[in-house]
Amino acid sequence: MRRTTRGYGLALLLALPAGVRAETSWLDAEVRAQEARWAAQRGRTAPLAPVGTATPGTSVRTPPALQTGPPPRGVANSPPPLALPSRPTGNGGSGISRVILASARQHRLDPLLVKAVMLTESAGRPRARSPKGAIGLMQLMPATARRFGVADPYDPGQNVAGGARYLRWLLDRYGGNMALALAGYNAGEGAVDRHGGIPPYRETQNYVRTVRSTHQWLSRMVAEKLARAAR
Repeated sequence: MRRTTRGYGLALLLALPAGVRAETSWLDAEVRAQEARWAAQRGRTAPLAPVGTATPGTSVRTPPALQTGPPPRGVANSPPPLALPSRPTGNGGSGISRVILASARQHRLDPLLVKAVMLTESAGRPRARSPKGAIGLMQLMPATARRFGVADPYDPGQNVAGGARYLRWLLDRYGGNMALALAGYNAGEGAVDRHGGIPPYRETQNYVRTVRSTHQWLSRMVAEKLARAAR
């Protein structure tokens, strides 16, 4: 599901059913708890991991400016193996949030970016199916699901894990450039490569803006909660 209205993030979250809004709040609390656990392990304050950076304890890479050329040479076209949940996670909000957190940590992603992609793609509906055949929370096309090891794209756990894996692969392919990775998620990396940047498709350009604005809104929401908690 894709929207183009300004202020999309706030409007969408306010329009979501109460159960989905509660899941978003639960995710915020879990992000804080996960940060505290990472901080305790490292003996220091652990901020939200920026997009394209490593997990705590590894080197950090600053994402480059918007890339307009083709992807770097030597980037593999085959994704690495992925450990998917052996059992369905279920449709409950807490289960989906746990999968977001686990998948984000496994693939060195900001969990709020995964959440932003999920909200933009499906508005948090595990059974969503687009007219083009994209399935589930992260709206995986059947071929993409197979490519990233998702046996059942309607299973929330597998779908989120597969979508996170694809997003990580795209970020690696485009040197950590979020805009190009999101464009690839929407239009396919082939389109990004052919056009040497974000394709001139209105849907894709709106999609990149929507995910980024939703991600920024979620990040501000969490930062404000953290600031209030620290008072």
